[in-house]
Amino acid sequence: MLPYSNQMFGRISEGVYGIFLTAEAIGGFIGAILSGFVNKSLSSKRLMLLLACSGIMLMLSTPFYSIFHNVIVLALSPALFSLFLSIFNIQFFSIVQRDVDNEFLGRVFGIIFTIAILFMPIGTGFFSVALNPNNTFNLFIIGASITILSLVFGILFKKYNIR
Repeated sequence: MLPYSNQMFGRISEGVYGIFLTAEAIGGFIGAILSGFVNKSLSSKRLMLLLACSGIMLMLSTPFYSIFHNVIVLALSPALFSLFLSIFNIQFFSIVQRDVDNEFLGRVFGIIFTIAILFMPIGTGFFSVALNPNNTFNLFIIGASITILSLVFGILFKKYNIR
């Protein structure tokens, strides 16, 4: 949905997409640095909390736009989203490396990336049909979806005692 950000936030200015990409890169870089300070014995529940935080940060784009009408304030949303998502990704792959036997590590990473690549076109197709490029609430809807899914999985992890 980011390529449509100029349409979603039309009252600001041209170039919102480029500013969002820059904000995401900066957020990802800061997230990678901060990931080193996060507890290395993260649980699956904490990972889901990080993912929920990333969704909440994406949801902030709509209120930021409605209240401030400033591209710099609006760029905080994708920057913070990327920050939490980077921490999630780094910690997720650290947990996989820690918990999977070295003999099977390549296969496990292959399966993870294959599943991710297979679901990418499905997600693209779904969101291109379900969302209108001119709707200001698109990033809110996507962020809410991420947050709800991560909370559901967090509850399931707690219910079935998955660490």
